[in-house]
Amino acid sequence: MSKPLPVVFVWHFHQPCYLDYATGIYRMPWVRLHAIKDYYGFALTLSRFSEIKATFNITPVLAAQILDIRKRRASDEFLDLSYRPADTLNFEEQLFLLRNFFSLNWETMVTLFPRYRQLLGKRGRTSSGEELEERVSDFSVPEWRDLQVLFNLAWFHPTLRQEEGILKELVRKGRNYTEEEKTALLDFQYEIIARIIPLWKRMSEEGQIEISTSPYYHPILPLLLSGPQPLPEDAALQVRMAREFCRDTFGSDPAGCWPSEGAVSNETLNLLTREGFLWTATDEGILRRSWDSGGLPAEGIYQPYTYQSDAGKINVIFRDQRISDKIGFTYRFQEAKSASDDFCADLLRIKHLLGDGPGAAHIILDGENAWESYPVNGVPFLTDLYAALSERKEFRTCTVRQSLSETRTLPLNRIHTGSWVNQDLHIWSGYPAADFAWAAVTRARQARRIEEIREPARSSILAAEGSDWFWWFSPEHYSGRDQEFDALFRLFLLNFYRFQGEKEPEDLQKFIKEFQKGEVRLPKNPIQPEIDGRITSYYEWLGAGHLVEGIFSGAMHQQQGAVVTNFYFGWDRDNLYLRLDLDPVCAEEDGFLFLLNFGSAGQWSFKAENGKIIPQSYSFPIAQDTIIEVAFPWKELNLISGSGLEFYFEIRRDNHILKRLPRQGSLNLTVPGEDYQESFWR
Repeated sequence: MSKPLPVVFVWHFHQPCYLDYATGIYRMPWVRLHAIKDYYGFALTLSRFSEIKATFNITPVLAAQILDIRKRRASDEFLDLSYRPADTLNFEEQLFLLRNFFSLNWETMVTLFPRYRQLLGKRGRTSSGEELEERVSDFSVPEWRDLQVLFNLAWFHPTLRQEEGILKELVRKGRNYTEEEKTALLDFQYEIIARIIPLWKRMSEEGQIEISTSPYYHPILPLLLSGPQPLPEDAALQVRMAREFCRDTFGSDPAGCWPSEGAVSNETLNLLTREGFLWTATDEGILRRSWDSGGLPAEGIYQPYTYQSDAGKINVIFRDQRISDKIGFTYRFQEAKSASDDFCADLLRIKHLLGDGPGAAHIILDGENAWESYPVNGVPFLTDLYAALSERKEFRTCTVRQSLSETRTLPLNRIHTGSWVNQDLHIWSGYPAADFAWAAVTRARQARRIEEIREPARSSILAAEGSDWFWWFSPEHYSGRDQEFDALFRLFLLNFYRFQGEKEPEDLQKFIKEFQKGEVRLPKNPIQPEIDGRITSYYEWLGAGHLVEGIFSGAMHQQQGAVVTNFYFGWDRDNLYLRLDLDPVCAEEDGFLFLLNFGSAGQWSFKAENGKIIPQSYSFPIAQDTIIEVAFPWKELNLISGSGLEFYFEIRRDNHILKRLPRQGSLNLTVPGEDYQESFWR
């Protein structure tokens, strides 16, 4: 019997620093909320499959915040307003709840709770700020209290909601919660948060997981080491602090380091080697660009390599981009068993490619952000996957260090400078907002040695070097909270000056990024465009609804192009009209499948090759030239006039979902009746 294929999972867990070192207040709640949903629940799921081994890459800035929150040293506004008695909330606090207590995936989290879904409908899915202000008075005290409870309850991992008595009872009750029940729920968060680090540590001591780390505040090391405004001392300190934190927290030195965003360079590998790391990892695209002797053989990305420098040797592994991205972006849209079977089929392909030779499948990706888009937070998929890998003899999961100890490595003479995103660093440098931000960090330092800067000023400046701020500064990403990320970055720098007793630069009082407001703009009047694939006149789409491109983006970056830059929709009595403006980079590419999903009313699809719609007997007019235009007849949906309809649009290629419009939830329409024209003016 041939030997089993080593399968190496590296799950990366990270959040940036949200702690205001001047006040001790957390400016955002995402460490706390992901703690009760992902950091404990994900490990709990894995722990129930003792044969499955994995590597957890835990950033120190995340773990330090978990430890701090566990001790109740600080709070955040979301938590403070959750504890606030519902009958004492003032108008501004109520408005905050309407704006922020639906900040989670509506399809996979809100819809689990009938009362929560009802409150979302009452609030409105596409409400503007002014509309939210008008709706504050529509909510009663019991509704505010239920919203406080359900927002926090929905963030708990589904396994906890099934197994923990206090959560089970709140789910069963469903509505009309008391202040005592709410307080008990919020207090229970701390019990779960207190379990996280001990569970990680126990799983590490038992050998089920290996704990690796990243530079402390998650900076992009190649930019700190040799970017336009380098700070090499800071890079070394961030790496050294990470090793020390990992040793102090988990009891041993980490063998491995996932450099932030998989960003590497020759200088980065030299630094990691000097600091004592035995292995590191990055994307397969980096290996392809580092390969000097002809084309990279198909089995090349599955081999471990050894990089030799004056600093010594370090092993390097490369993530399988295809499989990793399927978990991150595609499998959430598939039934769990089907996704698990597809995963195993990919592993069999790799096994047949390698034969009995050396190599392993390296699956490396974010361990938290993807699950929010999966049904039941990914538990069915992970359960099916872990069960299959436990039972099948063709595969054997192992940690990175275990895998490296069992196979020979190949020499790697050089490493291409870049990250897992397009094998370059453009997300974090080279555009106006990032250039200003890097200049602001360098200016604050004023050539002072980092070792000479005392706490808490030093923590503030190091936190400002984190990759996350530059990620959201990028014009390619939109979070819905870009202004808050912008303000937090500037706060770290402003605090640095205050701690140093120095004058704050005036330009740090202004927003750095020009904001693209992500929103759905509803139609203003009926339209009747000519379906010819061209913008025939200025007026034919005037007044149509518009889904702004910013709302398409998410915390995770898909490597495909933008595909669609604008999405318009409108209607008349007979048709729903759709317009897709394609990214010129993608417009001539092959193999796009466009899928219209109307939920229970059905779904329809059409295909495009070489920039043209493939002729078929479609039941609706469709054309592609400079744009794609569709006229979809209402009668195809078999819905009566005046009835509600929700729909979304997907763009696929090679079974990968490239875009979903909107990114979460659906567009809500009303099938027009005889008075459809007048209804626009009511």
